[in-house]
Amino acid sequence: MTHFECLVERICTQLYSIIETGREPDRREAVRILIIKQGALGDVVMATALVDAIQRAHPGADFALLTAPAFAGLFAGWPALRVHAYPRRGLRAMWAMLRFIRAQHFDRVYDLQGSDRTGLLCALSGIRERVGNHARFPYTHHPRERWRGQCHIFERMNEVLAAAGVAPAAPRPRLLCSAAERAGVAAFIAQHGLVEGRYVVLHAGASPTRQDKCWPGFGDFARSPRARASMRAIASRSRSSPSSRAVRALR
Repeated sequence: MTHFECLVERICTQLYSIIETGREPDRREAVRILIIKQGALGDVVMATALVDAIQRAHPGADFALLTAPAFAGLFAGWPALRVHAYPRRGLRAMWAMLRFIRAQHFDRVYDLQGSDRTGLLCALSGIRERVGNHARFPYTHHPRERWRGQCHIFERMNEVLAAAGVAPAAPRPRLLCSAAERAGVAAFIAQHGLVEGRYVVLHAGASPTRQDKCWPGFGDFARSPRARASMRAIASRSRSSPSSRAVRALR
């Protein structure tokens, strides 16, 4: 741990002690759990399996999810989960999130984001049990080994859950679809004459600020004989990446 990290930990520890002073004991029966996952899209989709595992580990608990407005819809209709959306950046949003968290008197927080901002939220949250990715303050439950990118982040998140006594999540997203969404997909399939097992849907894009994260193999895959034989539908929102342009050229 660097000198700066030690200094930040001491300061946050003192702030946390001040915040906890004079706090009345909570007499609620149901355990209240906060889950934080703010972005980005692929990470949130991947985290749906983690959220499911956390809920299974705490039957009867009261769950709240803190996420960004763009991703709140992914959890629409999710059972036993209250979704609260705030912008990811800005002092005003940070203050609003902190006020919300402290007003709820949560018993445990699972920080699935692991950023400096969410770490600060956890440090000032007043929550006694804080589960996170980093082996340092403010987390009370974390993997022993320091995070250095040594494995896939989903594997690491399962290690985070294990540190808090939660069984590992299956590597499969959980996306709940409404009846209206299912009807819309069925109408699209019928409109384009698509046959089950004979079409491929690709999203060959990434964040405009992180084009380096876009898989470069989309174009080669789309050109492959196997893909060309079965491809009937291509979906892509990105218009700037070479992979996206290569895929769209095959429509």
